[in-house]
Amino acid sequence: MISQIRYQFGNHSPAGCTAIVMLDESHCSVHTYADLGLLAMDIFTCGQTDPEEIWQSLSRKLGIQNAKLSMIRRFETAAVS
Repeated sequence: MISQIRYQFGNHSPAGCTAIVMLDESHCSVHTYADLGLLAMDIFTCGQTDPEEIWQSLSRKLGIQNAKLSMIRRFETAAVS
């Protein structure tokens, strides 16, 4: 892990938090909306790391049972100009 930032909301806004974890060639960010019971997560990986494996691990540890998963593939061309 390279760095992490966490911030908890609730004083002048609905309860929730934002967290960002920077990893080597990757990052994960989480935004919670406690008043709505929602969580938005972004998992960006490079190289051989499979973001779906990270999601499976995190969702198991957090006890997430109902989720909508969207995957956006980036940089699928052989060369980026």
